[in-house]
Amino acid sequence: MKRKIYFIITSIIGVIVSILTIIYSKNIINNLIESSKELYSKFPKDFQDRIINILSHSGLNFIRLSSVIVIIISIIILIYSLKNKINSKKNTFLVLSIISFVLSNFVLMQLVYLISIILSATIKQENMIKVKKEMPKLEYKKSNKKDIIKCIILFLLYFSQFIVSKFLPNDKTIIIIYEISFYLIMFVMCFIFYFNTLKNDFIVFKNNFSAYLKYIIPRYLIGMAIFIVVNLISILLTKKATSVNQGTLESISIWQLLPLAVIWAPIVEEIIYRANVRKFLNNNVLFILVSSILFGYMHVIHEANLFNIIISGLPYAVFGATLAYIYTKTNNICSNIFVHFLQNSISCLMLFLI
Repeated sequence: MKRKIYFIITSIIGVIVSILTIIYSKNIINNLIESSKELYSKFPKDFQDRIINILSHSGLNFIRLSSVIVIIISIIILIYSLKNKINSKKNTFLVLSIISFVLSNFVLMQLVYLISIILSATIKQENMIKVKKEMPKLEYKKSNKKDIIKCIILFLLYFSQFIVSKFLPNDKTIIIIYEISFYLIMFVMCFIFYFNTLKNDFIVFKNNFSAYLKYIIPRYLIGMAIFIVVNLISILLTKKATSVNQGTLESISIWQLLPLAVIWAPIVEEIIYRANVRKFLNNNVLFILVSSILFGYMHVIHEANLFNIIISGLPYAVFGATLAYIYTKTNNICSNIFVHFLQNSISCLMLFLI
C-alpha cells in the first residue's frame, strides 16, 4: 500500500513538473548555459563551445521531448498503480523509473526517481508463480587449424586498411571506391567465415532475448558510466573536445554514417575484435585485455602524437573491455553485436539531434 501511494504521488508530481519544464524550457536552457560555462571552465575552449552550442541549438528540443516522455511514463505508472499492478509489473516499474531518472532535468526529481528505482527493485513477488528464464551460456569451442587460418585472413584483410590508405593517390574518387570496396569485402568475408556461428548464436539470442537483456543492460550501463568519466579525463589531459576518429564521424552525413555505424561496425568489429581474438586466447583476463587494447587504439591510430593516442584511446578501450567481458560470459557473438548496435544507435541519434 505504501508503494502504491508513493508511485501515485510521484507520477502526479512527474506530470506537473514535466509540464512546467516544457512551459519554462527557454529559461531552463539559459540557466544551463550559464552554469555550463562555470562547470566546464577548466575544460578546453573548444569543448566548452561544443557544450554551449549543443545546448543553444538542440537543448530546447531535447528538454521538451524528454519531458513529454516522462509525462507518458508517469501516466503509465499512475494507471498501473491505481489498478494495483505493482507486483505483476515489477520489471516495467523498474525500467520506467530508470528512464525517468535519466531523462529528468532536475536533481530533486532525479532523487525521487532514484527512490522509485530502489522501491521497484525491492518489490516482492512471493505470491506469484514465476518461472525464471536463465541466460544460456554457449559452450566455448576450441579452435582448429581451419578456424585459425580464417582468423588470420580476416585480420590481414581488416588491418590492411591502415597500410593501403597511406599509398592511395590524393584522388577523392579513388578513395571513395577503395573505401566502399573495403567495407563490402570485409562485410561479406565476415559473413562467409562466421555464417554458422552467426546463425546459431542469433537463434539462441532471439529465443532468450529477455534473459540476455537482463544480463547485458546493467553491465552496459556500468561500462558507459566508466566510459563517460574516462572520456572527460581524456578531454582534460589532451585539451581536445573530440578524437580524430570522432571528428571524422561527425563530418560525415548522418545518412552515410548510419549504415556503417549501426550495421557494418557492430557485425564486423565484433567478429574481428571479439570472435577472432577469442580464437587465439582462452584465458578470459588476457582476452579482455588484448581485445580492449586493440579495439581502443585502432580507433585513435590517426591521432597527432603518441600521448594523444594513449589518452584518447582509453575511453574506446573501456567500451571494448565491456564488450569483451560480456562475450566471456555469453560466448554469443550476437549479444555483443546487439550491445554495439545499441551504443552506436544512441550515438547516431545524439549526432542527429545535435
